[in-house]
Amino acid sequence: MEQRKSFSAAISCEKCGIRFKERKNLNAHCRNFHPEQNYLIKSNQICGLCSGAFRTIVKLQEHMQSQHSINLNYINETFYSAQDFLNWKVRIEKESQSSYILRNSSEKKDVGKKLSYYICHRSGCFKPKGGKIRQLKASGSNKSGYTCPAVIEVCTETIDGISEIKVLYQSVHVGHEMEVGRLRLTEEERTDIAANLHLGIPMTKILDETRRNFSPKNRLSLTTRKDLCNIKSGFKIQEETVMHQDDTTSIDILVKKLKNDEKNPVLIYKPVGEILQDYPSVRQNDFLFGLMNDAQEKLLEIYGSACIMIDSTHGTNQYGFELTTVMVHDENHEGLPVAVFFSSRTASDILLPFFDSIKKRIPNLTTKVLMSDDTNSFLNAWESIFNSKPLHLLCIWHVNRNINRNINSKVKTCNRENIKKQMNDIVTELDTTTFNSLIEKFVEKFKEEESSFVQYFETTYKKRPEKWAYCYRKGLGINTNMKLERWHRQIKYEESGGIVMKRLDKSIAVITNAIAKKLLARVISIERGKLTHKMISIRKRHASSIEMKEDIYSSIQLNENTFIITKTIGESIFTYSVEKINATECCPIKCDQCNVCIHSMSCTCIDYSKKFLI
Repeated sequence: MEQRKSFSAAISCEKCGIRFKERKNLNAHCRNFHPEQNYLIKSNQICGLCSGAFRTIVKLQEHMQSQHSINLNYINETFYSAQDFLNWKVRIEKESQSSYILRNSSEKKDVGKKLSYYICHRSGCFKPKGGKIRQLKASGSNKSGYTCPAVIEVCTETIDGISEIKVLYQSVHVGHEMEVGRLRLTEEERTDIAANLHLGIPMTKILDETRRNFSPKNRLSLTTRKDLCNIKSGFKIQEETVMHQDDTTSIDILVKKLKNDEKNPVLIYKPVGEILQDYPSVRQNDFLFGLMNDAQEKLLEIYGSACIMIDSTHGTNQYGFELTTVMVHDENHEGLPVAVFFSSRTASDILLPFFDSIKKRIPNLTTKVLMSDDTNSFLNAWESIFNSKPLHLLCIWHVNRNINRNINSKVKTCNRENIKKQMNDIVTELDTTTFNSLIEKFVEKFKEEESSFVQYFETTYKKRPEKWAYCYRKGLGINTNMKLERWHRQIKYEESGGIVMKRLDKSIAVITNAIAKKLLARVISIERGKLTHKMISIRKRHASSIEMKEDIYSSIQLNENTFIITKTIGESIFTYSVEKINATECCPIKCDQCNVCIHSMSCTCIDYSKKFLI
C-alpha cells in the first residue's frame, strides 16, 4: 500500500516558500498576499448556451441573465431540522424531475456554522476513473459537459443545540434536458426495495409492484432488474445459499455443510477434476451432484413400487449441467419429486453412481413401471443397478409430438390430416388384435405414396408397440410424463422467474426450495384435503352422465358383476365391458355422489383405460 504523502511534499508558494496541503489554499494565499503575481485559476464553469468559461457558478449565473436573458428563479427557505430540509429536497427533486448532489461543504465548529453546496447532478464533465476499465452506459454519462446554474446553498447555524437551516435555491436548469431515466432512486425508495429483497420477495414481484401505477415521469416506474441487483449489492443483502464468492468453492462448502447434517441429503458428489474409482467410465471432467432428503426417501419407498418417472431438463444453470428428476405419484396421482441429480451428461454410465446411491438408501427398491422419454439411458442404468426389468413406457405426449412433427415434414399436405387421424386411432386403440390389424392396414395403404413416413414409423415405433400403444398399458393408471413437465415449468418459471441462474449454488437452492414446497403442499393436502385434477374430472363426468340420452344406450348383464354397455350414434355402435371388482371404496379417487372409488370397477372405455377415471 502506498504511504501517505508527507507535509514536506505539499504544494509550495513560489514567492515566499510557504507550504500548503491543497491547491485552493495556495490560491487564496496568492490572492491575499501576492496580488501583483499572475497565477493560473481555472475557469471550468462552462455555459451550456455559448460554451463561455467562468471561474464561479455565480459569474455563470450573471452571464446567463445578462447575455442570454435567462430568468433565474431564486427561492429562500428556512428549516429547523435536517430531516425537514431533506424532505423538502426530495419533494422539489420529484416535482422538477431533477437531482442535486453535494459538491462540497465546510464547517466552522467554533462558531457553529456549516456551509453546504449542492449542484445539479447533470452539471460538469465526465471524468473517467480506474484506468477506463469500465465502459460507459448505453445512455452515456449523466454529465452534460456544461455547468447547470441550478444550485442549492445551505447554511446551518447551531446555537445552544438549536439549529437553523437557511437555504438559497436557484431552480432553473440550463444546458440539458430533464430526463427521468437519468435520475437515481431516492434513498427511501432504495430502502423500501432493499427491505423487500431482504424478506425474500422475488424480483419479478417487486418489479410488478413498481409498475402497478406506471408513469413515465416517475423514476420508480422505470426500475429495472439491474437496479434491484445494484441495491442488493449496495445494501450487502447476501443470500444464505452463497457460501463463497467463487461458485465452485461455495458448492464444496454447501456439500460439507449438508453432509454434516444428521439427515444427510447428499446422495453423491463428484466435482470436476476428481475420479470415481468404482466407476471408471465416469470422466474426470464430469460433474455429479445428487440429493434426496429423508422425506423424499420415505415417499420413494412407499410409492416407488407402482411407477417411477424419470426425465431430464436443461437451462437451470449457466454451465449446461442437466437436471434429472426421479418422480413418483401418490394415491391422488399427484407428482412428487423424490430425488434430483445435476450432471454434465445423462448417459447410462453417469447415471449408474446416482442410481447406486439410491439403492444404498433403499436396498429392496423395485418398480413395476419405469416411464421416461425415448432414450435407453435411464432404463439401462436402472436395470444394471437394481437387477430388475420394469415395464418401460414412453411418455405418450412425446410420442404424439414426434409423430406429428414427422408427419408435417415427411407427408404430403393433402394426406396429413388423414394420416394424423389414422395414427391417433392406432395409438389409442385398446384391443390388441384390432391394434395389429390397424397397423398392417396403415402400412399397406401408405407404403408406396408416403414411403418416407412409413419407413420412419416402422423403424421407430412399429417394432416396440409395448412401449407406447394404449392397448399395452391398460389399467396402469399412467400415460404421460406431464407431472415432470409441470415440475420443470415450476422450477424454471415460478421459482427462477424465467431466467437461467449464473451460479450453481443458487440453482441448487431454487431446486431445494421447490422440493420443500412440494412436500409441504402434500402435508397441507393431507390435513385440509385437496380437490385434485382427477377429482374435478370425475365430478364433471358424473354431471355429464346425468344428462346422457337414455335412448342411445343399452345394457346386457352377463353375470352378477359384468355388464355389456352399447352406445349407438348414427350408424356407429360402440361396445364397452364394465365389471365390478370391489364393493367398498379403498382410495380417495372416487365419485362423491356415488361413493364409488376408481378401484371399485373396471371399464374398457378410453377414460378408464387411458386416464384412469370413472
